[in-house]
Amino acid sequence: MNCIDFESCREVATKYPGINYKEIIVGNCCMQLVSKPDQFDVMVNKGQRSWSSTDGGRR
Repeated sequence: MNCIDFESCREVATKYPGINYKEIIVGNCCMQLVSKPDQFDVMVNKGQRSWSSTDGGRR
């Protein structure tokens, strides 16, 4: 993600205070997905060519 992507995400997050927006370093995120997956509802990240999302800890 470049700086503009982060700025856009942060701006949209301020419009929806009920949504917990958090930026996490990839390595830390992977460790938390393994140890505490229930803390994640939805994850959005940018791949090489497009945006992707996943339902994180949902089972």
